[in-house]
Amino acid sequence: KSVVQKFLPYSSYLNVDEVENIDKAWAEVAAKMGMDAKEVREQILPLAAMFSVGEHLRSLLFALSDGALPSNVGGGYNLRVILRRALGFIDSYGWKVDVNDLCDWHASYLKPLFPELSENLETVKKILDVEKRKHAATREKTRQIVSKLLDKEISEDKLVELYDSNGILPDVVKEEAAKAGKRVIVPEDFYAKVAERHEQQEQIHATNKGEDDEEDGLYETKALYFDDYLLTEYDKGRILKVKEAGAVPYEGTTKSDIQDISGPRTGWIILNETIFYPTSGGQIHDLGTINGIRVSDVYKKGRAIRIVVEDVRPFKKGDIVQQKVEREQRIQLAQHHTATHVVGAAARMILGSHINQAGAKKTSEKAHLDITHFDALTDEETKKIEKKANELVKKD
Repeated sequence: KSVVQKFLPYSSYLNVDEVENIDKAWAEVAAKMGMDAKEVREQILPLAAMFSVGEHLRSLLFALSDGALPSNVGGGYNLRVILRRALGFIDSYGWKVDVNDLCDWHASYLKPLFPELSENLETVKKILDVEKRKHAATREKTRQIVSKLLDKEISEDKLVELYDSNGILPDVVKEEAAKAGKRVIVPEDFYAKVAERHEQQEQIHATNKGEDDEEDGLYETKALYFDDYLLTEYDKGRILKVKEAGAVPYEGTTKSDIQDISGPRTGWIILNETIFYPTSGGQIHDLGTINGIRVSDVYKKGRAIRIVVEDVRPFKKGDIVQQKVEREQRIQLAQHHTATHVVGAAARMILGSHINQAGAKKTSEKAHLDITHFDALTDEETKKIEKKANELVKKD
């Protein structure tokens, strides 16, 4: 107690976001306390870890109760990071504590203000149990991975990579390396560096379909398919912009010959209003024709919908065009779209409120749905979802 009382007035000196040399900061704090830096660390760090475990589990209890799930992308990645950090502290200090018990204590204490935490407690525990099994499996393979790295220096970047790619905790790497007489330094702001690296990777993998245009943002297309999905012919759309994408070369031509070709030239047009549905939400675009010319792609760019045609030469800005969507494909896609929502609703009824759509793909031939569940579906669960989905269809 006396050590903590001495430490608290200087605890802000150890903010890893503001301190360049954390070892020097610990030495300064210890000097002000009149103690040895090593002794201060040995007494303070276990307490800090204990509070971190409690805070992390409370955050997880709230997030998982709201339907979030640990994963390797987006906000779910942060949940997995703090859970594994908590489990790492428990392992490192050899504490005989179960994260499910911590959730019990939090839910009981917070019940007067947040009764829903107790109501969702069993689902939260199931999710945590799955994550604990994954964590245990990771520890088993850690020794094999680390043993192969001991011949080389394990740098800070390598520690971040091991955690981000394999889920291997830095303290576990440090322990395994120490057994082999190797010293590994784990930075104080390790988890901040992990989050930063992961965020950068997500930005790199982000996609943006279609080339940019200097006039992007100037045009807006009214989508008519939301008002009537059975509307498959329309003759009032006006062209706002025409853009040639390139010539279609004949066999035997070279790149330098393309500019002289008089054949069809692909490109895209933007209309003030359209019945063509663009690729979106996992559903492929409509097919059809504009003034009899085949449409090969449809996609959104900002507020505009670009319609790619096989020959853009006949089109001029201001033209009123005849739009025709392939009716059979449109109806089939609409049915598949509705079916994914029905299956999603059925899954939520059977598995719980944490179920959301994580992804979907709808083509003319088939559709599939990805859901946010914390474990692989059993045959029994799959049959129950199928039965519930059929009941919903018959009910309507």
